[in-house]
Amino acid sequence: MVNGTGLPYVDFDVGESYAGLMDISDNSDDGSLYFWFFPSPNPAAEKEILIWLNGGPGCSSLEGFFQENGPVLWQYGTYKPIQNPWTWVNLTNVVWVEQPVSVPLGLHKQLLIGSRLVLASLKAM
Repeated sequence: MVNGTGLPYVDFDVGESYAGLMDISDNSDDGSLYFWFFPSPNPAAEKEILIWLNGGPGCSSLEGFFQENGPVLWQYGTYKPIQNPWTWVNLTNVVWVEQPVSVPLGLHKQLLIGSRLVLASLKAM
């Protein structure tokens, strides 16, 4: 469970939410996808879930979360985030999923190995 009052730069409670990594298969080498789920306060949405996928890998689903339809709006050029009164969470349960596996908050073993090799090469320079 995410601490709704502990998000950096956010001075309001974003409400109940859950975030983490979900494996894409039983093989841990296949990687994981990052997700952030917000249950809706709407009783009519009890048995619904909307899965939000931006056009990755070029566009993070969290961009949709922070600039389009999530409970937190942080528009370009603004000082701090604000509550989104038009969040889709008002209508239904929503989960934002980062995809494919290799995008910033997803994990993939080969990507991690490659990143470590690049960092080691840079340190050696």
